[in-house]
Amino acid sequence: MTFAKIGPLSIFGYVVPPHNRWLGTKIAVNRGTFGPGQFVLPVELLDYIKSRAVNAAEVNGRISPAQRAIIEADLRANIDRFRSSGQFQAMMEDIELFGRDAIIDRDQ
Repeated sequence: MTFAKIGPLSIFGYVVPPHNRWLGTKIAVNRGTFGPGQFVLPVELLDYIKSRAVNAAEVNGRISPAQRAIIEADLRANIDRFRSSGQFQAMMEDIELFGRDAIIDRDQ
């Protein structure tokens, strides 16, 4: 499998087509998005996405308290820029789908 992520766009290609099919992933031409629903993805893709999420959580967990303070100070100093970012939009969507605990680390 090949995979490329260019901004919010993800492109997938297969050398050998997966055994299972993609279901429920057709994007409406007029809107360019698809919403919540039932989706079937190749298991290899799901495994890859999960592995990247685990890796991101591990990297985030290694950020020192001093570096966290620097990041938070920068965020607060540039809050308007942050509110207009893709990261902020993704966080708001995570809250909508999974609740506040999906993005808030109470141990930090």
